[in-house]
Amino acid sequence: MEVYKIIYFLYSSFKSCVKYHESVNDYFPSDMGLLQGEFLSSILFSVYIHDIEINFIRKTVLVLIFNLSIYFSSFGFNSRIATKLTKYVG
Repeated sequence: MEVYKIIYFLYSSFKSCVKYHESVNDYFPSDMGLLQGEFLSSILFSVYIHDIEINFIRKTVLVLIFNLSIYFSSFGFNSRIATKLTKYVG
């Protein structure tokens, strides 16, 4: 849990500035996004994208199973397999 606290502290209290050509504006508090150039930012981004991908695949499989169960039930087939797969995937 210590790693979580360190990440939370790092990202809850950082300030940013904008550099344009040779001038730099004043620092301002920033509470959204990742730190640019920070080594941990690429890891956190990868974890976030991986989670999105896994959830997308899971939801796509569930929609496919649901649609197939409706299709086969219209022919009088039992949808026990679809129900079991939905429980496994979901």
